[in-house]
Amino acid sequence: MAVRDGRGDVKQTTTGFRGPLMVQSLTSAKSKFLSLSISVLSLTIIWPFQAVAYDEAQLTRFKAIKKCRSCDLSSANLSVWYQKHKENLARADLEGANLTGANLSKVYLYEANLNGADLTGANLTGADLRLANLYKADLYEANLTGASLRGANLGYANLKGADLTEADLYKADLSNADLTGANIEGADFRDAIFCNTKTPWGLENIGCE
Repeated sequence: MAVRDGRGDVKQTTTGFRGPLMVQSLTSAKSKFLSLSISVLSLTIIWPFQAVAYDEAQLTRFKAIKKCRSCDLSSANLSVWYQKHKENLARADLEGANLTGANLSKVYLYEANLNGADLTGANLTGADLRLANLYKADLYEANLTGASLRGANLGYANLKGADLTEADLYKADLSNADLTGANIEGADFRDAIFCNTKTPWGLENIGCE
C-alpha cells in the first residue's frame, strides 16, 4: 500500500501486502496443519483396532485346554486372567504362537513349550519360565525383569534389547542365542551354557564342549 509522508514523498508499506515469501510461509503452515490433522485422524481410526489384536476364539481355546500352537494371542493380557483364576499353566503348549506385546507378568509357565514363539515386546516380568522351551523364540525387547529362566532352553533365541534385569538364568542353555544390547544388570548366569552366544560383551564360547 502506498502512502505519502510529510514531504509528499510516496512510500511503500507492507500493510496488506503479501509478497512471495509471506505466501510461501502461509502455504507451508497450511500444509503442516493439514498433515497433522490427517495424522490425528489416522490414529483415531486405527487405535480401536489395535487395542484388541488377538484372536478371541483362540484365546478362549487356550484358556480351556492350555494348548494353542501357532495361535494369535498378540497383546493378550494373560497376567490379569492368571492372577484372578490362579490357573496352572505348567507345561502349556504355545509353540509358534504370536505373543507380541502380550502381558505375561508373573504367569506360571513352568516347562511351557514356547518353541519358536514370537514374544517381541512381551511383558514377562516376574514370570516363572523354569525349564521352559524357548528354542528359537523371538524375545526382542521383551521385559524379563525378575523372571525365572532356570534351566530354560534359549538356544537360538533372539534376546536383542531384552531387559534381563535381576533375571535368574541359572543353568539356562543360551547356545547360539543373541543378547546384543540386552540389559543384564543383576542377572544370574551361573552355570549357564554359552556357546557361539552373542552377549553384551561380545561372542562367548565358554560353554562349548
